[in-house]
Amino acid sequence: MTRSKGKQLEEVKSKRLQTRLETRLEAKELEEADMKKPSGRWSKIQELVSNDLPEKSLYAAGKMWSNEDLDLFLERVSNQTNVPAVNSLFLYKATRSPQTALDMLSGFKGETRILIPLWIRSHWLLAGVDKANKTVDFMDSEIGLVPVSELKEVASFISSGLREELTPRIIRSLLQENNSTDCGLFTAINSILWCRGMLPKRRQYHVNRRISPGNMLPLAEMFATGGITMAQLLERFLAHIATIEAPLLAREDVLSRMDEFAEKNLRFIKVGWIGYKEDSPTLIEWSGVLMKRHQKTWKVQFEENEAAVWIPKQDYSYVYIVPDEDATIADTQADRLSLKEAVPFNPAQVEGDEITCAQVIALLEKAESHVTPVEQAMAYTTRTKHKAALASLRLFPPRYHQLSLTVAIATYVIDTRKVRKWRHSTALTTLATFQGALRLAPIYYKNVPSIIIKNSLFWKLAMRAALHNSVAEVPEQPLAVKAEEVALLMKASAPLDPPYHALPPLLEISWMTAARVGDALLLSPSDLSFAKATNEEGAWQMNVRFRRGKTARRGQYVIAQPMPSADTREYVLKAQRENQYWLFPGLETSHMTAFLRTVNPALESRSIRRGRLQHLPKLGCTDSELLQVSRHANIPMLRRYLSFGVDSGENSRRAFRIEKLEQQFNEQQKQPLVSLEGQQQILPAPKWSNELSHNWETGSDDSSGSMSSM
Repeated sequence: MTRSKGKQLEEVKSKRLQTRLETRLEAKELEEADMKKPSGRWSKIQELVSNDLPEKSLYAAGKMWSNEDLDLFLERVSNQTNVPAVNSLFLYKATRSPQTALDMLSGFKGETRILIPLWIRSHWLLAGVDKANKTVDFMDSEIGLVPVSELKEVASFISSGLREELTPRIIRSLLQENNSTDCGLFTAINSILWCRGMLPKRRQYHVNRRISPGNMLPLAEMFATGGITMAQLLERFLAHIATIEAPLLAREDVLSRMDEFAEKNLRFIKVGWIGYKEDSPTLIEWSGVLMKRHQKTWKVQFEENEAAVWIPKQDYSYVYIVPDEDATIADTQADRLSLKEAVPFNPAQVEGDEITCAQVIALLEKAESHVTPVEQAMAYTTRTKHKAALASLRLFPPRYHQLSLTVAIATYVIDTRKVRKWRHSTALTTLATFQGALRLAPIYYKNVPSIIIKNSLFWKLAMRAALHNSVAEVPEQPLAVKAEEVALLMKASAPLDPPYHALPPLLEISWMTAARVGDALLLSPSDLSFAKATNEEGAWQMNVRFRRGKTARRGQYVIAQPMPSADTREYVLKAQRENQYWLFPGLETSHMTAFLRTVNPALESRSIRRGRLQHLPKLGCTDSELLQVSRHANIPMLRRYLSFGVDSGENSRRAFRIEKLEQQFNEQQKQPLVSLEGQQQILPAPKWSNELSHNWETGSDDSSGSMSSM
């Protein structure tokens, strides 16, 4: 009996436990189902059609832009317009987790204007938040694809995230794409037009024209990767739409824009319209001043035309009307002076020959330092050197005080160079720093005039002498690391502890890309990718995108190299899996210097870049190919890394070519000039002569180099 009761008790407990588990499982399944179903306030946002994002295309023709392509472009736009852009995954995430998307907007609450790319119905379009006008402007290159009701829901969602009462406004005057794959490109172009104020606010009845983007896709890629500026890209686009006669503005838009400028007291304008040269449409821009408002026109006095013009004209097609910022600033400065109002800095100018060193020292001692917007826009190193130069001016010995400022500074630098044994290049840099600091002195000190010393004859001679001597100097350059030393470091680097275990991958990536170590330290794991090359072999390659650092100041760029070692690949992939922010956390340039000096005490971090650029010519790389890797401004700057041409592969191949031509010339000289019958014959020009003539005319040689670089 006791055993049977025990069994019954166990069975009861077992059933109860099973019931509880089944109940919990059902509750969990119901909870997961509820999470998948749209619910709550933003259920309509979750119901929006947001398909999978397109694959990364790197601006390939005939393919949709990916979110990474668009984000890279908009990042450049934000940097040049100060209008921030939200990540293009915003609406994609909103359909899956509304709160996550709302959190993405929390960091933009203090911004006046915001760009928000939207991915909806397998299509890119742009939303522009304008808090000043309390609007969300929607710019779509395929109007009608996304219903207005859905755009209103998106506007309400954005308003909630920014905690602003914003009214949706659809800009219907946009040019439309003529296929289904250029929506990313049109979204990118619309972001620039919207930031520059070139889009009309509304025109419901306008018939939108479909256009071909022409050659805008490669130009957009050049802009995104830092090849051209936004002004250059915009100029090309406006010229393109003028050529195909596709204006952005109608007659009523022109009038409303000028009315808007007049209300804001922006009298100076630039007008771009479609004109004709030799019966071909072209973009023409005039600058003018608003004079008088008529019932349906404005009277404008243009600089390019003697008589005033009433615009808009009936038969003209207008591309844009924007304020002339330069003329407006100059006019405002003149108004301030006429009204005796304080200006940001002293506009007066003084020649360096007309003021003594003692007078300048007295001005600087009495003046108060201040910070202006102009100073904040300058590079930190430039500001620091300028302030140090002005401070050192007050420490000049008394024997220089009674000299004119130009003579005093030039003499002081020359004397200091001799005492401290400066190099001539150091003296030249010091002179240039003084020249710039004095010219911009009113930016750093109140009531101090701009002192111009570059016009002085004495100063010109001093600068010329310093430049001449510095050019003749043999520069002090770091020792280049050898490929054998890099291989030795990679082999003997196993027992390193964190964070120094990352030194070998850092060394290999810096070596392969010829990058500065400081730039490589600023890489993120997402900046590296491994993919199959587009060449015929289809081999795998490593792509490294540099977005930060000294070399990337002119714009982002990508270096493609063969696959690195297995250890480096594993290190990068692990960092990507762990979502590290930095690829090489905890490392500094000094760590790399110490690492290099384990094989050669004379090496330093700069030795890697110099060594790689000297090693690549040995592999057959031309100077023009090296330029793509080093990102120097020109070949003469590159050749400073190549021992001023000594290590240039082109120079070596050219020398060998000349030697070959000399041998051919000597062989031709040995041939007789008179025939056996004693009759003089005109021999054909030797082969080397034709080749040499061709090389000098085309500026090329066998190594595809430039003959002018000799």
